[in-house]
Amino acid sequence: MLSRPAPLIILAVALNLVACGGSFAPPSGEACAELADQHYLEIGTGANEFVPLAPGDEVRQSWSDEGGDHVWASLRVGGIYSGGLGSVGKDCQGEQECVEAIPEDAPRLTVALWRDDVLVASYGMESEGGVPFHIEDGEAVGITAVLEQDYSSYTYLGVDHASIDQDIIDAARAVEESRLRFVAVVEDACGVSLIAEEEVSMTVLWLHGTGRG
Repeated sequence: MLSRPAPLIILAVALNLVACGGSFAPPSGEACAELADQHYLEIGTGANEFVPLAPGDEVRQSWSDEGGDHVWASLRVGGIYSGGLGSVGKDCQGEQECVEAIPEDAPRLTVALWRDDVLVASYGMESEGGVPFHIEDGEAVGITAVLEQDYSSYTYLGVDHASIDQDIIDAARAVEESRLRFVAVVEDACGVSLIAEEEVSMTVLWLHGTGRG
């Protein structure tokens, strides 16, 4: 069973990721030193802008046209090394297609929504150390934490509740009745790790006969 991180609000810890076998290319000591007094991380929600969260606020379940559901996470970040390019570049193939190119030494992120030690939704946890992401003007917005199957409306779209195992229904109700922990972990190539956590609530939409948030 997956274990929930310790209940920390904001933490900055120096980690030697390179020595421990991490994949980050180390930036210069000077670049890291310039950020040393600016470490900050706050987790919020929002698809297009950062929306702050207060204890007990609801994170709304949203429908994905690609199948499955998610909740939106957004971050405010300070003192994190953003990577060798300094900002998102453009990788253009021909004249028609340009995609975002994130530096290999960009910061890495995981987001998780927990009920006690039960994982409800996550982003980046399938990759060891998280996935690279881009910070723009101190924010990372519109991160999709995908719901586990038992909490996703997509799983039970059009399914008669009478045919759903009672343990699954009870688990979904427990999510609605509990304070959940919304946790973000950011690590950068300077060896800094930041953790932010907020208590939130969530409505499991399929319990109420709806599949779109």
